[in-house]
Amino acid sequence: TERETIDAYKERVKQKENELLLAQPTDQDAVVKAKAEEYARKKVELDAMQEKAIAYQKANAECSVAVSLHNETVRKFDMEKESADRQKKVLEKKVEILSESGCVDIDNAHCKFLQDAIEAKEELAALDGMYVDIAARRETEIAKSELAVEEKSSALNAIGFDAVELSTLQKECAVLLPYVSQLEMIKQREGKIALLEADIKHLQSNILEAEKRLAGAESEGMAAEKERDLYADAFAEHAKVQNEIVMLEPWLEKEKQLPVAEERNATATNRILELSSEMANIDTEIAEKQAEADREILAMSGMEELTGIVARMNADVEEFNSLVKEKQMRIGALQEKVEQVAKLKKEIAALQERQTGYARETAGFDALKVAFSRSGVPHQIIRSIIPQLTATSNTILGQMTGGKMGVEFRLERLQKNGKEKVSLDIFIEEYGKSVLPYLSKSGGEKVKSSLSVILALAEIKSSSAGIQLGMLFIDEPPFLDGDGIQAYCDALETIQSRYSNIKIMAITHDPTMKARFPQSLDVVKTDDGSKVVY
Repeated sequence: TERETIDAYKERVKQKENELLLAQPTDQDAVVKAKAEEYARKKVELDAMQEKAIAYQKANAECSVAVSLHNETVRKFDMEKESADRQKKVLEKKVEILSESGCVDIDNAHCKFLQDAIEAKEELAALDGMYVDIAARRETEIAKSELAVEEKSSALNAIGFDAVELSTLQKECAVLLPYVSQLEMIKQREGKIALLEADIKHLQSNILEAEKRLAGAESEGMAAEKERDLYADAFAEHAKVQNEIVMLEPWLEKEKQLPVAEERNATATNRILELSSEMANIDTEIAEKQAEADREILAMSGMEELTGIVARMNADVEEFNSLVKEKQMRIGALQEKVEQVAKLKKEIAALQERQTGYARETAGFDALKVAFSRSGVPHQIIRSIIPQLTATSNTILGQMTGGKMGVEFRLERLQKNGKEKVSLDIFIEEYGKSVLPYLSKSGGEKVKSSLSVILALAEIKSSSAGIQLGMLFIDEPPFLDGDGIQAYCDALETIQSRYSNIKIMAITHDPTMKARFPQSLDVVKTDDGSKVVY
């Protein structure tokens, strides 16, 4: 009924208000938000410094290469000069033979012994030109390499990288990082507050609508009751009129005799007139013959008898006139009642037609009530899907936990507000422990069981529709502890092994969870907007 619906809405509003009271912000929230904003600023500075570090490493490597090339160039020319010096020493030793040989015409000497020394002397003369070439090339190449080293050094210094500042920023961000997750929890709580407020507003709107419907129904009920009473009175009046009609049927028969009575009345009236005329004559005769009264006593006795007869006839005429007038009034009243009865019959027919419509509508509502009861279509669908859902969920959960956990769905009947309600509850079975409701288990156990149920529903729906699971997008459950995060990651790995071709994208803000997976996409907020780091 509408009253039960309103009570249920009010109970839900009370629950939502209690949840809203528990979710209200605390004094620590402002501190967390300030720390999170400070972390965002420091993170931007850290990202900028890390980019500088990368650029610094690259420039430093290029500078090292330039220095190495410069050193290689210097070493190359040093080795070339050393080679020239060694060659010069060899040639000088060979030239010394000429001065020690005692030959008088060294310039024109043709002996093989001195020929090598003469060639060495010529090569020694040409070696000076080699020194000049080496010096010129050395100066050009070294100037070029020194310029390259200077350019790379300038670029390196222009980067402005500070390793100490980088270390400081990393430490500050590490200290402030926990506030980011706390801020996410605050945002989730704020989102929950907004959702609860919206739910309360929606429920209050539903309560107002239900109260309006209830007031309308009560108004219609009161009108119907008045109309029912009116029809009941009309029906009683109709029955009374019917009884009166039955009682008046003899009078209707007498009404048929009314023309005869009227004819008799007319005859009697004529007779009365005749008698009246005769009485006038008699009165005249009486006046004329008053003197003879004593002598005509016998005649007078006859006149008295006639007068008695006339008096009796007049009395009968008056009685008949009174009776006719009464019958005419009665006939008028009965005709008026007949018209009222005809009108009431029409109203009764209209009421019966409306009653028939209400009966058809009530039959439709009864059919819907049966259809949506615990014996109706929705509950039959739930009962038919529960065995398959239980089997599939336990298969998936068994793979996640090595057969140590299972789920059980129970349809329970509860008494609420004097009526029987049907609820679907989830229980978690764990090896070596008692069976407990879902809400009483820890975060990791809830994650595994809920993921198994969700995937079982998806698998049943996809198999019934002939669709293969290819992609899974999943957000991390809120408020997980360390064991819950590891259980969540284990569950995702189990899903990957169960569905070999499925691609899983898990959204997380937790670095511990992120470290469990080899591939990641980081969304980083910068001054130019967000960017994706692969």
